[in-house]
Formats: sequence, structure tokens, C-alpha cells
Amino acid sequence: MSEYYTMKIAGLERKLEKFPVSDKLDIAAFIIFGDVELTISGCRELLKKLPEFDVILTPEAKSIPIAYEMARQTGK
Repeated sequence: MSEYYTMKIAGLERKLEKFPVSDKLDIAAFIIFGDVELTISGCRELLKKLPEFDVILTPEAKSIPIAYEMARQTGK
């Protein structure tokens, strides 16, 4: 049976399956693509912590859903 790592973000909980990479190290991968509920809630909480800004800039990587949702919620 697999073990899980429990992640809590913005009041939501996700269980991430752990995978061994060596005898002493496991990883629990998290992919935000497709988790709309977590993206919306996480961005709502993240925006509360940010100073005033004019532009959202992100690399072409896993941060695209976060940048998109922050832009959607702020209209920027």
C-alpha cells in the first residue's frame, strides 16, 4: 500500500502519493494543472499577501495557471 503526504493550501487538502527515489528519500509530486479548485483558492489567498502591482510576469512553466488565475481575479 502506498504512503501519502498530506498538503494543505488555502483551506484545501490534497493527498500526494509518495514515490521512492532512493533507500532514504521519497518524493510526493504535486501538479497544479487541472486542479481548478486549488488554483482559485490558492490565488485568492496569495493575492491578499501581495503588495500593489501593475503586471503579472511568469516563466513558461508550472506557474502559468497561477499567473492566469491571479490576472483573472484582479483584472490585470
